[in-house]
Amino acid sequence: MPNTHDEILCELSKIVGREHVINSSDKLTNYREDKSPFPPTNPKIVVRPANTSEVSELVRLANSKRVPIIARGGGFSLTGFNQSKTGDDIIIDCRRMNHVLDIDTVNFTVTAECGIIMKDLHDWVAEHGLYVNTVGIPIAYTTLGGVLSGVQGGGYPVTMCIAGTNLNFLLGLEVVLPTGSTIKTNAGGANINLQTSYLRGTNAPDFTGLFIGDGGSFGIKTEATLQIFPQAPTLTGGCWDFKDFSQLWDAILSLTALPTLPY
Repeated sequence: MPNTHDEILCELSKIVGREHVINSSDKLTNYREDKSPFPPTNPKIVVRPANTSEVSELVRLANSKRVPIIARGGGFSLTGFNQSKTGDDIIIDCRRMNHVLDIDTVNFTVTAECGIIMKDLHDWVAEHGLYVNTVGIPIAYTTLGGVLSGVQGGGYPVTMCIAGTNLNFLLGLEVVLPTGSTIKTNAGGANINLQTSYLRGTNAPDFTGLFIGDGGSFGIKTEATLQIFPQAPTLTGGCWDFKDFSQLWDAILSLTALPTLPY
């Protein structure tokens, strides 16, 4: 590192608090690998910011010190994450940013911080009698930002065969760019009086899609706004036996031709 370890620790602590800077070997163990088959890494420092402002400050500091940074969610990536050749990266653990900021029951949107676990997001929305497309597996461990960054299409909901990927339900993002500046995608676009657009790509180019599946390379996602729906009035299950694969396939094609409800 071009700066001493202690100097960087001190400056990181000023931003997030010393208790949210991790550099002891025993506590770093959980950050050395994810669920991918790739070899473990050897991080030196992990920081745990509480909000977008702190993420922005951390990125600006890393730029000034010429230290690489890696954004990390729940650690359930199957594709691994990058590490610099020197191994002097600062890992930004976003899981303290786990709040639902707004549930709009009129326009049917939810805005949440990207460190929230997908199951928690689901449960918060469900308390209002509404439903949000999350992920099929593993809903109890993956973060919203991790899924949007690390999975092609922004994640695969349970109803993917009829609903498609979560990209279809993502309305906008707040992102800290590699410079440390912050942007919000899918605001009013050309309409300066419109704070939020509820139809992506109608007022300006689809800037939101740039950050989906980027692995965090284009920026660190701190907030996301998603479309939500009324919960189905009833939920039932069933089981069928098929004589052969062609019969099964015909049944799947019939189901995918149905609207989201009742299936």
